[in-house]
Amino acid sequence: MKMKRVSSVFCALAVFGTASLAMAGAYGEAEQPEEMPRPAPAQEVVETDEFAPFPYIAAGAVYGQEYFEGDVHQINDTYGWGWNARAGYRFMEMLAVELLAEHIAEFDSDGGGSNSTDRRAWSLMPNLKVFPIQGFAEPYVSVGAGLFRGDHGHNYTFTHNGFPYQGNSNGPSGNGVDQGYGFGMRFGGGVDLYATENLFVEAELAYMLPLTEDINNYNYLSVSLGLGYAFN
Repeated sequence: MKMKRVSSVFCALAVFGTASLAMAGAYGEAEQPEEMPRPAPAQEVVETDEFAPFPYIAAGAVYGQEYFEGDVHQINDTYGWGWNARAGYRFMEMLAVELLAEHIAEFDSDGGGSNSTDRRAWSLMPNLKVFPIQGFAEPYVSVGAGLFRGDHGHNYTFTHNGFPYQGNSNGPSGNGVDQGYGFGMRFGGGVDLYATENLFVEAELAYMLPLTEDINNYNYLSVSLGLGYAFN
């Protein structure tokens, strides 16, 4: 009887302890570590900055330094001012194609004397541009080929009785300077400096090399500075 009574006490204590644990869980008391649910494994999130192709436009002012040859050559090397404009498409992170129009309004002649005229040139060329580095400053090299025109301008300077006077394009030229349309190439290098994600400043140095008859002596160096907008 005594043993049964002790066994009954132990059973009662065991039942009471189990009930107490159950009640503790029910009333929000802290669960033991082995009873807590395991957290889901963390998933790594990798941000990707993939390149997306975009079009762009740019326009600016141009300084031209002439290196004319043959009958186009003037007594002194002269310079002129003009403009250029381009529309392009950046189809790869490192590559872009564009159509460039450039016009040097006048290479001023300062030689004096007879047969001394001003020269001018303009071109329309598709270009391929390579960007080896991307970021805030994006340097590039470019090569293009296309339509080129050179002519001996508006203002003719002749001498009459030892004094210069101005004629016009309808008057007698008498200088025999070649002019016309032809094929030329353009080799350049520059940099795009992004002020914002879309707006950039473009600086470029390029050499214009006309190749066909009538214009093959109109070589000049082009230095340009302009603004561009990328539609990205």
